[in-house]
Amino acid sequence: LDVGCATGILLNGLQKKDWDCFGVEPNSKAAVYAKTRFGLNIITGYLEDTNFPDDYFDVVTIFDVLEHLQKPIDFIQEIRRILKADGWLIGTLPNSSSWECKIFGPYWAGWEVPRHYRTFNPKNLQNFFSQYGFKKIKFSNSTGRHGALMMSLNFWLDEWVGPDWVKIFLRKFLGSLPIRIITLPMFLIEERFNRSTILLFY
Repeated sequence: LDVGCATGILLNGLQKKDWDCFGVEPNSKAAVYAKTRFGLNIITGYLEDTNFPDDYFDVVTIFDVLEHLQKPIDFIQEIRRILKADGWLIGTLPNSSSWECKIFGPYWAGWEVPRHYRTFNPKNLQNFFSQYGFKKIKFSNSTGRHGALMMSLNFWLDEWVGPDWVKIFLRKFLGSLPIRIITLPMFLIEERFNRSTILLFY
């Protein structure tokens, strides 16, 4: 089950590998696209509207979902109910203990107010999941990288009172291939210490 499956790209790939796939997506246009383009079993709405059986899924994925929820406790309890005892929960969200959060402060991409209701880090996420029956919780930081950095830079540039031509130049320069290559070691170090902007949990 992919919660917040959008246009079904992930599920389509898994379906080709003979997974039995389901999706939940509140955006009706994205849900219709996933159904018609890939023939996926998509429910338009929210997880709490689905009423799946107990202990039904081997894997539930929630990529960039948890930070958007008004009621994360109800949501995670529902996942625990429909997930098999030996099942896997896999997801991503912004990491508030990232170095980029410290560097960019209010311009950090992970805040994204008002679409994000809260942020997490490895410590409080571990505590959150443990309360609701999840065990062997692991973290990784292998996503986001340059794209997340550019989002934060763009938020800062939007607020910076400077000439437009300078902003255009900086966006092109900082988004260029040489800068991507130069910044790669920084991202690898961030990931080694779970300090990158996007946190993967499983």
